[in-house]
Amino acid sequence: MSAQTLKARSPKGLAFDIPDLVMLLAWAGRHAIQMAIELDHCFGDEDYEEVLVFHAQRGVQRTWIMWRTESKVVMQPLIGKPRLFQSVGEAMEVLSLERR
Repeated sequence: MSAQTLKARSPKGLAFDIPDLVMLLAWAGRHAIQMAIELDHCFGDEDYEEVLVFHAQRGVQRTWIMWRTESKVVMQPLIGKPRLFQSVGEAMEVLSLERR
């Protein structure tokens, strides 16, 4: 395999900062939501360093997935379009309002 064949690609999704992960885990606990971290995740031909998966109930399919780009936080519901947020805090605020 030649060096040209092995093109380096930047991942679409980047790892979250530790304080954001701690805040999300606490938020999930308060709302009785299961949260899991999936590392080195791939969807089709797109690579993600880290994807957060949220389940509303144990054993239920994924309710949302979340990943981070260089400038945004993306929340994708199981069914529906992805939503862009400026920060993890903004995403949590919107989700908290929608869960009420």
